[in-house]
Amino acid sequence: MEKRKRKKPLVLRYMQTFFATLSRLSPGLAVELAFRMFFRPRGRMKNLAGPDLNNSKFYIDVKGKRLTVNSWGRGPLVILVHGWEGSGLQWRKFVDRLVSAGYRTVTFDAPAHGESDGNTTNLLEFSAAIRAIQDLLGEPYAVIGHSLGGAATAIALDEGLTSKKIVTISAPAQLDFAIQQFSNTVNITDNVTRRMRDRISRHLNRSVDTMNFDAISSSLNIPGLIIHDSRDRIIPPVNSKLIHEAWPGSILETTSGLGHVRILEDDMVINKVLSFIGRKN
Repeated sequence: MEKRKRKKPLVLRYMQTFFATLSRLSPGLAVELAFRMFFRPRGRMKNLAGPDLNNSKFYIDVKGKRLTVNSWGRGPLVILVHGWEGSGLQWRKFVDRLVSAGYRTVTFDAPAHGESDGNTTNLLEFSAAIRAIQDLLGEPYAVIGHSLGGAATAIALDEGLTSKKIVTISAPAQLDFAIQQFSNTVNITDNVTRRMRDRISRHLNRSVDTMNFDAISSSLNIPGLIIHDSRDRIIPPVNSKLIHEAWPGSILETTSGLGHVRILEDDMVINKVLSFIGRKN
């Protein structure tokens, strides 16, 4: 007996019909509307219970936006970077374990996320936030990035971040993947997608090709641990395979059944990360 296909939400169906029609009738307007949507997170993750540890909350300014930063513990610095539509407190279980292992552990809400300012953001702003924390607190011993946060970490390395070790979890290999995924979701034509891609490059003053993780990783000489779940439906695991193949000396670990977000709560994953970066007490 065949399984019934899930119906798309009504709002999504209306949006796809709207963009399909607009792509044919007014491609220029479709490009501009899609471009604006691409940089706007859908809602914010708030009011999550934080780790049961004393923390220090402070704020930094990144490109005119005030970002919320939380710091726990003492020792070598570890920066945790959440993904698109995520929050610094998604790392609460990692924070507990890293602090217990002897690390000063820092999370932040990226622009337009969590408690931070802004309605729109992009990879370069994520990267700027990571480097702003380095400027304030010093060179991190390790940076751990989830999803888009992993890609942002690669760009930060390309733009001056220094770190002893890097961990990425469920990261996309290419910005083009995110662009195509978005295009498929809203149902714009290939022509509109190409034009939106060019619009993104002009807006960021940097070619999309130069922001691809797999391209950047080929020049990295930092030890890297790459983790991805075989059943990740948001960012397919082939992305981490491409990053691993390009990154000399990196280690690729695959999990099964954790998906894209629950992977951050898994004890085995946290143990793998702690084994890779080491304990400090």
